[in-house]
Amino acid sequence: TNQKPPRVFERIVLYIDDLDRCPPDRVVEVLQAVHMLLSFRLFVVFVAVDARWVTCALREVYEHQLDKGGNPYAGEALPGMAQSAVSDMATAEDYMEKIFQIPYWVRPIQGDAAGGFMRKLVQSFGIVSGAEESQESQSGLGEAAGAENDGLLPRAPSATDGTAPDGLEAPDGDRQLTPEVESEMTAEEEEVIVAFAKAAKISLTQEDMEALTALAPVVGDSPRRIKRFFNTYLLIQSIASVAVNADSADIDPETRAQMTKLLEGCSLAQQTLALAVSLAMTMQEEKGGWPHVAAIVGINEAQLKNRVVGGKPMSAAMQKVLSAYFAARKPDSIFPEGYKAAFDLFLPIAHRYGFHERV
Repeated sequence: TNQKPPRVFERIVLYIDDLDRCPPDRVVEVLQAVHMLLSFRLFVVFVAVDARWVTCALREVYEHQLDKGGNPYAGEALPGMAQSAVSDMATAEDYMEKIFQIPYWVRPIQGDAAGGFMRKLVQSFGIVSGAEESQESQSGLGEAAGAENDGLLPRAPSATDGTAPDGLEAPDGDRQLTPEVESEMTAEEEEVIVAFAKAAKISLTQEDMEALTALAPVVGDSPRRIKRFFNTYLLIQSIASVAVNADSADIDPETRAQMTKLLEGCSLAQQTLALAVSLAMTMQEEKGGWPHVAAIVGINEAQLKNRVVGGKPMSAAMQKVLSAYFAARKPDSIFPEGYKAAFDLFLPIAHRYGFHERV
């Protein structure tokens, strides 16, 4: 017979992720398993992990074997050989070096790279062109917010038909928002975001793009933080839009009227930038008080240079956020007090989306 011999695996490549979400004991168990697998030439193992987490886990599990930066036996009277052994204890890095042959640090996302990553997220969601925005403003959708307001309320027609997650089709079928760039988001994340847009009748515009890319470099240096910034931005836009547009028993008439009034007092560019700045401030995760709206709106170059806002010192993180706002904001003769109205609306909302309470 001419039967081909069975194929033999030459290599098995194993990828391990999210080890930095495991308790210390499990981290050590996985490292021990990796060490055992690597004794066989068949296996190649890649571990994507925060080295700080692994270091702390090793130090906790091997409390008496690894140096923690302070000798646990300091001050104890030990025999000569024991004293010599503990005076030069092994470290967590020594432990990892016996397992990992090639450590590699991924560069953090900074500057233009952060803006570029955000731009891909926005484009993958779908962005309305200028012509489409103009067509929408002529379709009567702006009545709820006033004829001159191009704000949050008339952002886009409702996508209530059964369109697939890769595009949002208007009810009249004359336009579709299609992702332009391959996204690094998971399918689950994309489905959630599309659901937001369908429920809240929103789509992203060039103003959203400009605001998000301006603040992306200051919200964090990892893709996870930038995605969190983007998803929370969409969530807040969706909640605000539903609160003003939808007939929901959860929103009392007084709150709806107040939100509508604030939205009527600012342009779309002012809304998007105020929300992005408010959310970026929240993501700095600083405890304690925050500047009042008047202090944020009135920030100037001298205050940024001296790191003072509202008569109080500002942190380096706050300086980065407000510097990005100062560089991105534009005067608006139609809505001269628009930034104040936008911050009055979005600052209290955005501050609820962090890990620390705001006062």
